[in-house]
Amino acid sequence: MFRNTILASIAIVTTLFLIVIGIPSHVLGQTSQSISQKNTANQKSNIVTGGANSGVTNSGNNAAVQSNANSGGNAAVNTGSGSCSGTGNHQSIGQSNTANQKSNIVTGGANSGVTNSGNNAAVQSNANSGGNAAVH
Repeated sequence: MFRNTILASIAIVTTLFLIVIGIPSHVLGQTSQSISQKNTANQKSNIVTGGANSGVTNSGNNAAVQSNANSGGNAAVNTGSGSCSGTGNHQSIGQSNTANQKSNIVTGGANSGVTNSGNNAAVQSNANSGGNAAVH
């Protein structure tokens, strides 16, 4: 086991050395890495009332709060071997929020007002403070 640890350490040091001295990119392989964060909120409310004095108050409201944060970063180092075509680092950080909100209110009859109802609100944010670095 100790011998395997030494061999693995030598392989890592050798690879890092080759990267530092500038081995041409066509000698090194390809690295693909991605971070994907997605939030989806599908909200729907339907309210139907009928008859006199059947108002709607504080009903049928949709609210969505969504947030994506990446503070860990996305770093890639090419360490494999490959051919001249298709080599390189392929990295991405994808952050998306989707809020589909629908509110329907139908009232009928005398004195059937609608107060503070059928409102849709969405707060969405994406933050990436970790960076996206590649060594080829």
